[in-house]
Amino acid sequence: MNSFLVIRSIHITCVALSLGGFVTRGILRAFNSRLLQTRFVRVIPHVIDTLLLVSGVRLAMLIGFAANANWLLTKLGALLVYVVLGSVALKHGSSRLICVASWLGAIVIFAFIVSVARTHLPLGFFARN
Repeated sequence: MNSFLVIRSIHITCVALSLGGFVTRGILRAFNSRLLQTRFVRVIPHVIDTLLLVSGVRLAMLIGFAANANWLLTKLGALLVYVVLGSVALKHGSSRLICVASWLGAIVIFAFIVSVARTHLPLGFFARN
């Protein structure tokens, strides 16, 4: 198997794990669960997201950033929005309503990022066929 397919498989696996972890932590936060304070729940998202970022950078290097700059820059911009919304949802939200709204917004942005990655179009699922 060539290195592109291996890196892409790692990246896609980390995408699924990252989303699953985010959804789970959002639910735990909504119910004020003590599980959020466990070492595993605090550390594993950083490990997964680091692997996700490293594999994404490696994929960009393999496919060529310049030729794919439009959709890759869109993904990076949306990633920044996702991180901010996720941070509000899981840590900095001042009320349950703000946390839940940020959590739902982050999930929508996550879906948009995936759509951009799948279509290689900056508009992702907003693109007209």
